[in-house]
Amino acid sequence: MKEYLNNTVYEKIKLIDCQKLDLVSVQNGYSVYHGNEILTTPSETEITHTDSRLLMHLIFELTVTSIRSDKINGYILFSVQKDFIEKNNDYLLENFDEIFDNDYLTKVIFGKPDKNAERNVEKLMNYFENNKAMLNLVFGGVMGVNFILQKFFKNVTDVAEPDYEVVYVKYKNFAREIYVNLEPEYKTAVNALCVVHGAGFML
Repeated sequence: MKEYLNNTVYEKIKLIDCQKLDLVSVQNGYSVYHGNEILTTPSETEITHTDSRLLMHLIFELTVTSIRSDKINGYILFSVQKDFIEKNNDYLLENFDEIFDNDYLTKVIFGKPDKNAERNVEKLMNYFENNKAMLNLVFGGVMGVNFILQKFFKNVTDVAEPDYEVVYVKYKNFAREIYVNLEPEYKTAVNALCVVHGAGFML
C-alpha cells in the first residue's frame, strides 16, 4: 500500500482531466464519468456509489484543489477502500504489531525507551522553531489525546497484572479488536493517515 499511496494513485490522478468529469445516474446509483468512460481507481474499479453527494465532493476536490503527495482526498480514500480494504488487503492489520509497537502514543503510554530520543528532540525543536503554529496542536491536542487514551484503556481493560509484558499485550489486543470492528470507511481513513502522514495508529 505504501507504493500505491505514495506513487501509483498520484500517477493515476495526473491522467484525469477535470474538465471531462461528470456525475451520471446509473442503474445501481451514480457514477463519475471521465469523458465517455466511468472513472476508475488505479486497480480499475469503477467510481460508482449510491450517494451522489459523496461523488460530487470527489469531483469537487479533483477539480478545484491541488493534488499533492502529502494530501489525502476523496478519490484517494475511495480508491484505497475499493482496491484494498474491501478486498481484505489491509496494510495496517497485516503489519499491526510493528505499527502499534512503533506508534508514538504507544511509546508515551507505556514509557518505552527511545534510543534516538535526544536526536529526535533536537529535530522536533528545530521543526517548532519554523512552524510555531504547530505548538498549539502538540500541547493542546496530542497531549490531550494521550491523557484520554490512557484513561480509556484503564477503564475498559483489566490491567491489574503487574507484569509489563502482560499489560502491553492486553492493550495491543484490545486496540487490534477495536480496529478490526471498524467500518470499512474508518479503516480506510486510518490506513491512509498511517501511510501518507505517518500519523501512526493510535492518534
